[in-house]
Amino acid sequence: MVYDTIELVNMSAYMILAIGVIIPLTKIINLHETKLPYALTWISTIFMGIAACTLLNATAANTVTMFNGLVVYDKFSSFMLAITVISSALLLIAITGRAEKWSTSPAYYSLLALIQFGIIYAIGINDALLLLALWLLISVASYVVIALPKDRESVKGSVKYAFMGSLATLFLATWVAFQLFTTPRTASLAFELKAYTLTKTTLLAFGAFITALGFKLGITPFHWWLPDVYGKANGYGVALVGGIVKVAFIAIAARVLYIISAGPIGETVFYMLAAFAVASMLWGNIAALTTRNLQRILAYSSIAHIGYISVGFSVIAYASASGMQKLAMMALAATALHAAAYSISKTPLFAVLGEGFTDLNVLKGLYRRDPTAAVSIIILLLSLLGLPPLLGFWGKLYLFLAAAPVSMALVVIALINSGISALYYGIAIRDIISTEPGEAVYDDTRRGALVIAAALIIAIGLIAPVIFSLLT
Repeated sequence: MVYDTIELVNMSAYMILAIGVIIPLTKIINLHETKLPYALTWISTIFMGIAACTLLNATAANTVTMFNGLVVYDKFSSFMLAITVISSALLLIAITGRAEKWSTSPAYYSLLALIQFGIIYAIGINDALLLLALWLLISVASYVVIALPKDRESVKGSVKYAFMGSLATLFLATWVAFQLFTTPRTASLAFELKAYTLTKTTLLAFGAFITALGFKLGITPFHWWLPDVYGKANGYGVALVGGIVKVAFIAIAARVLYIISAGPIGETVFYMLAAFAVASMLWGNIAALTTRNLQRILAYSSIAHIGYISVGFSVIAYASASGMQKLAMMALAATALHAAAYSISKTPLFAVLGEGFTDLNVLKGLYRRDPTAAVSIIILLLSLLGLPPLLGFWGKLYLFLAAAPVSMALVVIALINSGISALYYGIAIRDIISTEPGEAVYDDTRRGALVIAAALIIAIGLIAPVIFSLLT
């Protein structure tokens, strides 16, 4: 049974890789302006879905180990992979018939497939050197994706993103070098992720790892690049990077933190991550109050949401260090649910709003002209706010419940920040339902992506407690 699962996952991954290589060839045979590249990307997403469904079924009772332990899937990583499949499908629905207009559209679809290939293995990573390789694959593809529309803001954003990514990779390589030279080799692994002892060298190495993830995820104070990339670049690239790729790196962070915090370093890691969580929540929410551009509001709120998720990271580290297995599983499950709410909401919002529909003045009165799209956007914003019974509510609730036994102060700060976010989400919703004239009207595919995402947010929200119990 396990052998069949591994074979099916590998077959799906290799098919996705093959599609990523084949798509650029459509330009050579003059088929790049047809629906073929788009259709091939749908096929790669279907294969990714097959891998996710296979792993969800297989990991319900056991973990699945691949490549002699280099990649290990459990319920958490399988669920995170499923999130990226859903978000990939939402992105493809939102961009139907649009990316083909770019001269670079084959590259966009090809890079999406290559990113999907990397995500399949990165989400279950259990080896630092392989992590570095997959990190480079996904990261480089992400830098190029942002620049592909070739407009001024996208190119500028790509340059900043690539510069930030280079710094992040240097810090990650420092951590990998520490792993390589301090961990004994075994018969199955080149080196393993193991518990750290509390030494200055260890703290410096772990600090390099946290810095790398901080740059990649946009955690304050490493967030300086994110507003210009998420807030100004073309929405199709931002939706892929901010809504899909970020989920993979959240999964990587949670997994590695759980493994390497199981020792004396864990308590120090908790305080470090808790401080970053507070800084990210405060900066992201307060900055979002300073603009009337909805795409930039979503960019700033992304920083705030990684702050909420960092609350989960800190609890994972603390619970792992303290041997509190049940609490660690609770924090992992809460992180997964919040990541799902974030990704399913942000992917279509960035894709739909990021092409000229960003200013709130443009969105004024949208409910009168396009009530279906307006209601869908409002549902997604309310989920990001954390209104019950939407999925975003359950993600925040379980994160706060997991943090409560560790630090009530952290929970109170998170609750206050949720209250602050109600201000800018409320302003956006007020303008959408305003009776004043505006300009935005959405076509069927954009509206369809918003409606499907809103329906998923409601449906998954209704069964979120069941999912949480299954993940724990």
